[in-house]
Amino acid sequence: MWLLVIQRQIELLKDEVEAEMKELELQLEAAEANGDEATVSALKEQLEIVKSEKDEYKLQLKAKISEMQQIMKEKYTLDELTELEEVSEALEFLDDVTVIPVENVLIGKGEAKFDTPPVIKEGRTLIPVRAISEAMGADVAWNAEENTVTITKDDKVIVFNLAENKVYVDETEIIIDVPAEVMNNRTMVPLRFIAEQFGLNVEYDDEMQTIVIE
Repeated sequence: MWLLVIQRQIELLKDEVEAEMKELELQLEAAEANGDEATVSALKEQLEIVKSEKDEYKLQLKAKISEMQQIMKEKYTLDELTELEEVSEALEFLDDVTVIPVENVLIGKGEAKFDTPPVIKEGRTLIPVRAISEAMGADVAWNAEENTVTITKDDKVIVFNLAENKVYVDETEIIIDVPAEVMNNRTMVPLRFIAEQFGLNVEYDDEMQTIVIE
C-alpha cells in the first residue's frame, strides 16, 4: 500500500527532527550552565524552528493515517459495517475487552476483511485468525475434536490449542501469555505472535489508536 510507504517516510523525518531536538536541548543545557547568553538565545530560536517542523510532520502523519483508515473502511458495505457495529457492542460486554475498529488495522501487504473486529485483552491484541491468516497468504484448518486451529504457510505450521495457552510452531511447544479464544463464534489469536512468526512487523500508534502490519 503506497500510503504506508509515505507514512514510513514521514515517520523517519519526524524521528530525525526529534533526534535533532534532543541534541539542541543538550547544547542548550550546557550553554545555560556556562552562562553563555548569546548561545542560549540562538539555541532557543533553533529549538522553536525544529519544534515547528516536528509539529508539521505529526500533522502530515495524522492526515495519511486518516486517509488509510478511510480506504480500509470503504472495503465494507453499509450492511457489513452495521453488523460489525452490532458485534462490537456485544464484545464490549466481555470482561477486560476493548474493541478495535476494523479501519484501525492497516495492512501493508495482502487484503483482509473482518466479520469480527480485533480486540485488546490483557494488553494483547487478538485478531480473527482466518482473516489475518488469509491476508498473509496462509491456510487455516479447524479441528473441532482436538479444539485446535492450524495455520500453514509454505513450510511453517502453527497450531493453536484453544483449551490452553500453548502454541506449536513446527512441532515446537511455545507458551503464550494470552491464549487464542473464541469470540462471536470466531477464533481470535494474538496478532503480534502470529505476525512475527511469518516475518511481519507490527507497530502501534497510540495517538491515532492504529495498528500497522507490514
